Amino acid sequence: MPNNMKTYDRTGDPEDHVKIFQAVAQQKKYVKDPVEIHNIKQRDGETIEDFMERFKVETGRMKGSPKCMRISGFMHGVNNPELTKHLNEHQRPWKK
Repeated sequence: MPNNMKTYDRTGDPEDHVKIFQAVAQQKKYVKDPVEIHNIKQRDGETIEDFMERFKVETGRMKGSPKCMRISGFMHGVNNPELTKHLNEHQRPWKK
């Protein structure tokens, strides 16, 4: 149950309650918590290019995510160890 949604108390029209619930759930779907960045994983058979595009779309819905968190999330989610190693080597000066 979304935090800003009251439980149906049997007063009023139940269909109105369902519509409000759906609207709140839909909002939640589009604005995500930045912590969820590390849950975005490259899918089996998904190209790096497709994963990058999906990652951009998903992280675009997250408010308040710093650049370092987005970089870390991308590196954590990509399935290519060589790319991860390459990115990690290029991030060393940034980590200091």
